[in-house]
Amino acid sequence: MNISVKINRLKEVQIVILFFVTIYFPPICQINTVYIIGAIAWVYLLLRYNLLVVYINVRKMLIFSSVLLLTILYIFGRGYLYTGEMQRTVGGLVYLLVCVFPMIIAIIIELKRMKASFDVFLKILIYAGTIQGWVAILAYMLKPVQAFLLRFLLYVMQQDILEYWGAKRLYGWSNTLTYSMPVVQGIIGTLALIYALKKERKYLITVPIIWLSGILNARTTLVVIGIGMLCAIYVLQVFSVKNMKLLAGMLGTLFISYYLLMSVFVNTGLHGSWIVDGFSELGALLRGEKIGYFTYLDVQNNASAFLLPTGIDLFFGVGMLGTNSDIGYIHNIWNGGILLMLVILIFISALVLDMNYRMKMSNENEQMRKGISWLMLGVFLVVNVKGNIFGLNEFMNLFLLMYSFICLVKKNPEMVT
Repeated sequence: MNISVKINRLKEVQIVILFFVTIYFPPICQINTVYIIGAIAWVYLLLRYNLLVVYINVRKMLIFSSVLLLTILYIFGRGYLYTGEMQRTVGGLVYLLVCVFPMIIAIIIELKRMKASFDVFLKILIYAGTIQGWVAILAYMLKPVQAFLLRFLLYVMQQDILEYWGAKRLYGWSNTLTYSMPVVQGIIGTLALIYALKKERKYLITVPIIWLSGILNARTTLVVIGIGMLCAIYVLQVFSVKNMKLLAGMLGTLFISYYLLMSVFVNTGLHGSWIVDGFSELGALLRGEKIGYFTYLDVQNNASAFLLPTGIDLFFGVGMLGTNSDIGYIHNIWNGGILLMLVILIFISALVLDMNYRMKMSNENEQMRKGISWLMLGVFLVVNVKGNIFGLNEFMNLFLLMYSFICLVKKNPEMVT
């Protein structure tokens, strides 16, 4: 084998590892993985500053960073004025800006040095998601594997909480296994499906693996898959006669996913029952009944979850998360009021529009990229009901990684070694 080929493959493996660690930031040791990511990124950027200037649109990067910084300062200011002390709510956004974002920039620089196309970017993303998928499935099937991984989660979770959720879920190696990791798996699985049906059919085999790993940890993955399927239909234009084969492939993948899902859940008792309960809750909702999680979202039955600050605090917030609710929009309002919620929605929408603009300027995968951008926006708007998604988590890490690759690179950078 040619030495240059070996070197390129080694670089690709390194990039896959960087994708995995940056998106999922799995706990490794007592030192927070985010700190490790940030330290490596800043050393790289300081030593290779010339590459930053060559490959990255520094102006757009600074605009993005400034908006996020102002948001952090606003939340910090409201919290300090209200309680007289710094609130933990700003910590996640600080880590996102100071640690994760620099690593994303470093990864993008290396990708552009490799002359990586968007197809290569997607394949690396699929590889990272597939690794997480196999880790989660093995943890589900082999309890010693799960026990080994749970030891690492002790660095980010309390013992009693870990024991409670470990008996039900927590399959994989990621920071937030019951919320944003399953969301990301739903997204990456959808991207794998689209890429497989448009480009390389062999990647179809990764779709059920990735999706299943998300479903094992949270039913939210099913919602993300639903949104993803709508975007996939748009991207693939499966209703045209010419593309009926693509529709057949998509349906085949769904049947494979269903078969694997049912096979894994046979005779598993509690470990699979909560997912089956989710289908029962949805069926009841379609019949006009509210049971399970849908009773939580009912204002009449659970008014405390929808409790909002009053007076001027409703518009400007109090700099802290709501104490009686898991709903992301409620948390946004408690954090920074209606003003912050609007800023977040406008900010995310602006990033999506920026992605769309760059897609129009490129002839490569325009329709695919457009569908992907709406996928990310749709998922953000929906899963923010389940929890506060605007912060340090797997979804935001993935979102920023995709945005940076599409929008923060210069159009025709000079090649630098």
